[in-house]
Amino acid sequence: KKYAELKKVADLSKQLGVAPSLSHEEKEESLQQQSTDKEQQRNIAIDIASLDRAVWYVFKLITSYREYVFATVNGINPDEYKQKFLKTLEQIDKRIGSEYVAKVKQLVEETDFKTASGETKAHVNDTVKLLAMDILLKELGIKNK
Repeated sequence: KKYAELKKVADLSKQLGVAPSLSHEEKEESLQQQSTDKEQQRNIAIDIASLDRAVWYVFKLITSYREYVFATVNGINPDEYKQKFLKTLEQIDKRIGSEYVAKVKQLVEETDFKTASGETKAHVNDTVKLLAMDILLKELGIKNK
């Protein structure tokens, strides 16, 4: 609060062409607040970079998964798309690591999407979604409770 007040005084003083009279303590506090503001801006930039990476891997995961499911259901080179999806899972496991990668791989190997029940498909979808959430949490450094 005090920093905001000091900033207003400084801005008004600039407009009026007069130098504000700040005590030594007020000047120190103002400099410390400016330093804190800059550090917060750097932290936000780091978080945005982490978020960008996380969103990329989630996008890649879900896109590859949906292509695989679509290809399998429609009989359009299902083995090719399965291999692409498994490769995506390998990359995620190698670069980020998640217990859900092995679970998704197992479900992909066991599930025929062309004949699977709605309940089975929902279970696979939910497991892929858990992997997506795990990617986001890990990349953003958030502990899963």
